[in-house]
Amino acid sequence: MTSEKKRNCTRCGAPVQPYESIRLPSANGDTLICLKCYNKRVAESFGVEYDYLALHPIIIQDTDGLDHTFHLTVRLMGTMQIMDAFELVDNQPAGYQFSMGEPVASGVFVLFSKLYERMLKALGTKYIYKNKTYDTWLIADQKTVRGHIGCDLASSKEAPLPLIIIDGKGLTWNEFGRMLAAHEGFNFKLQVLDRHHEMP
Repeated sequence: MTSEKKRNCTRCGAPVQPYESIRLPSANGDTLICLKCYNKRVAESFGVEYDYLALHPIIIQDTDGLDHTFHLTVRLMGTMQIMDAFELVDNQPAGYQFSMGEPVASGVFVLFSKLYERMLKALGTKYIYKNKTYDTWLIADQKTVRGHIGCDLASSKEAPLPLIIIDGKGLTWNEFGRMLAAHEGFNFKLQVLDRHHEMP
């Protein structure tokens, strides 16, 4: 994975990271603007009051006592505000990733509190573990796996396979299949949810 460098916002000129900006279509091609300018533009368009607040990274420990640093961003979608929390690998979102939406009128701190509670719950549960003898991942005792679907760009340029993110770890489609093969003959349930919804 190639690390992307900072670029300047076409509106305010401020240097921003790729994950702190949004690309918008224009007559001259894609236009990159920072989230601060983007949110201001959306707030004005929908007539909502919104004060941009730069959020600092937070650190949460998982069940193994390992620290995970999460970067936080907020973007407006009409009268809704969406907060994303994610780890970074090569300056791009990876590992654990969370997202939640609330009305702008609720305030950013209400949204953060709800998202933070979801993050603590997720990092406080371990769904898979590594069998070092056979060098394969196995499902933990509760026989339930929760995670999100990414893209394994290394698998193919034309038709990349899914990358399954569980416990903040990226499992290739082959690794995920080997993990399921240990339960041959069992039934299973697959439920796909919007990324903003909490998994039951």
